[in-house]
Amino acid sequence: MRTIFLLLAVALALPLATAFNCNELTAGEFEICNSIKQSDLTYFEKDLLIADIFKPSNTFPNHDFIYSWNLDLDITNPPSGIKTSKGSIRNAWLEIIAPMPSVLEDGILYIPERGKLLSEYNYEVKLPSGRQRYDCKTKYYLRDQDETLRIYVNGRYAGKDKLTSFTATKENVVLMVKLEIEVEYKVKHYRRRNGRCRYYSREYITDKIKITDTINAKLQKTNPDSQFKITNEYNGVTSGFLKTNNVSALELSFKDSVYQRTSYVYKLNYTLPNYILTLRAEKVENTKLQNIHVDESNNIFEFVVKDTSNCKIKLFSHFGNILKGCNLAYNEIDFEIKTDKLNYYENDTITVEIFPKGLELILTYANKSISATNSAEFKAIRNQNRIVAQLNTRETKRFINVTDENNKIFLIEFSSISLFGFIVYKFLKRYVPITLT
Repeated sequence: MRTIFLLLAVALALPLATAFNCNELTAGEFEICNSIKQSDLTYFEKDLLIADIFKPSNTFPNHDFIYSWNLDLDITNPPSGIKTSKGSIRNAWLEIIAPMPSVLEDGILYIPERGKLLSEYNYEVKLPSGRQRYDCKTKYYLRDQDETLRIYVNGRYAGKDKLTSFTATKENVVLMVKLEIEVEYKVKHYRRRNGRCRYYSREYITDKIKITDTINAKLQKTNPDSQFKITNEYNGVTSGFLKTNNVSALELSFKDSVYQRTSYVYKLNYTLPNYILTLRAEKVENTKLQNIHVDESNNIFEFVVKDTSNCKIKLFSHFGNILKGCNLAYNEIDFEIKTDKLNYYENDTITVEIFPKGLELILTYANKSISATNSAEFKAIRNQNRIVAQLNTRETKRFINVTDENNKIFLIEFSSISLFGFIVYKFLKRYVPITLT
């Protein structure tokens, strides 16, 4: 199986890797290139790995190839080189080879909700030899040896095989493998009696070793989340937005229009000395547009297009893709904002209420914009008398009056004088006759 993959990969890559000059590479890739050339891999395997260093990177991950490659590795020694011995158990080791599929990005290992964990272990049994103290002869017999492998995901048991399927549900994932090795052997003691070496006694000895290995990963959903909405229709032109989360690539297409965006390239990551492969994702953004205008900000893609027929959405993550249709219905929402009062003094709290409740708007006051639902608060600023609420391309305004503390005192005094004058006026009007001359 591996030979077929190798032939296909090398045929689709560049000319034979043996023709490449490792000196053309940077420091890190130079070391890998030389290590591959000096390894015991076949020429086909060397060609595949070195060609991957020289060829352009892939914009979509090939998890099937990684799976087949790692599964076919013959790992007889631990990649870390760490071994443990105790009693009759010698050179025992256990290591996680790789969760598959998985992707390295910025030093973080990402896995999907479902995958397989590949681990490997080995050990030797070497019984004691030689005559023990007081014995004239000592014999050793292996009675039993057993090993138990257990795989855990966030502390929950998942399986017992070197290749075990697992399910992850939490964002932070701890993958752990535990190996218990037990060896039991019998020792027969012979002692000298009457000048002859005769059987004396026996004993049973059990040696045990427990080894664990752990890796940390983060969960990324196979099918990315998204939200699509039409926000306006005017004069034969339609605008809307596509909101995404954890998307490595996307395609928004209509009858005569398309927007494509890829955010990563995928390279092979090698773990020496066994050449265990993992995909490494690197941020490289590329876009393609045809008959469509798109503005992107914080994973929100606002688009303007003429013909919305035959709308389709393709979303890609590190681990899968999904094809979705589009809800092209346009329902214009009436909205408004109210303030708790109309007149404020500087540094007062302005409470803004949003209607209808549950609707998310962008509120702007004094050059400060926030996203709010139901209500929001601002600090009153002198001469800043307008609050703007925006929903996509539509907006509404609320006007208020903001004065400083000096005006507050003036208004109080003015109000007192006005009230006194009003009282005097009413008194004179009632009790003092007014004559016209």
